[in-house]
Amino acid sequence: MRSAPVRLGLALCLSCLTAVIGLQGRQRGTAGSPPAADAAVQFEDITQQAGLTFRHTNGASADKHIVETMSSGGLFFDYDNDGWLDVFLVDGGSLADPKVAATARDRLYRNRRDGTFEDVTAAARLTHQGFGVGACAGDFDNDGWTDLYLTRDGANALYKNNGNGSFTDVTQTAGVASTRMSTSCAFADVDKDGDLDLFVASIGPTALFRNRRADSGDSVFADATVPAGTYHNTIRSLEFTQLEPGVVDRKVYAPGIGIVVERALAGGQEVAKLVKVTG
Repeated sequence: MRSAPVRLGLALCLSCLTAVIGLQGRQRGTAGSPPAADAAVQFEDITQQAGLTFRHTNGASADKHIVETMSSGGLFFDYDNDGWLDVFLVDGGSLADPKVAATARDRLYRNRRDGTFEDVTAAARLTHQGFGVGACAGDFDNDGWTDLYLTRDGANALYKNNGNGSFTDVTQTAGVASTRMSTSCAFADVDKDGDLDLFVASIGPTALFRNRRADSGDSVFADATVPAGTYHNTIRSLEFTQLEPGVVDRKVYAPGIGIVVERALAGGQEVAKLVKVTG
C-alpha cells in the first residue's frame, strides 16, 4: 500500500528537478535556446547628456578637395591617468575659406566619472593647425603618460603629455614632422626594443619612424620607412591597423612579434598589404 505514495513522491521530485534544470538552462542561454528579445544589447545616444558638444567642420567647397570627403578621427585614451577613459576628437577645417578654417579646433574631453565630460582643450594646450584627419595615442617616451600624435592635411603634430593636464608640441625635436596629407597612424613596438615606434599612413608615401630611445635615450625618431620595406609611393593609404601578437603560422610569424596590416586604395580598388616584422 505504500508503493503508490512513494512512486508519486518520486515522480514529483523528478518533475521539480527537471523544471529547475530547465530554468537554469534557459537562464544560461544553452545551445538551441535563442535569447529572449528583451535580452538583446541596446544602445542609447547620450552625446548631449554627456556634454560632448563637438561638431565637425568638414569645409565642403565647390572644389571638392579629397580631404573634404572624409570625416575626421577620434579616440578614447586616459590622458590624466585617473583610470577613466577620456575622449579626443579631431576637427577638420577648410582649404577654401580661411574664416571657416579659423573656427575649427580639436577637442579633448576629460571624463568626470559621473557619465559626463568636460572640455579641457584650452587647459591641455592642444592647438588646432591645418586640416585635421586622424589621431593615435601612445607613451612614446615611456614616462607613464600617454602622448598624442595628430595627422593632418598639412603639418602633423606630436604632443608630449606633461603629466599635469597639459601637452607640449615636440614634433620638430622628435623628428616626426610630415607635410604629406596623412590619414591614420599607429604606435607599435615594431623592433621589440621596448619603445613605441610610429607608423603614418598618407595619401602618398607612407612613413615608419623608429624610436631611438633605446639607443640614445632621448626619444628622437629616425625615418626607417625604406629600410623596413614599408615605403609605398603608388598606394593611397587610408587606414592602419595593428593586430595583437599571436601564432598564425609558426613558420611565417614569430610568436609575440605580431603583424601589421595596411589597408589602402590603389587604382580605385581596395587592396590589403601585409608587412611581416622580421626582426
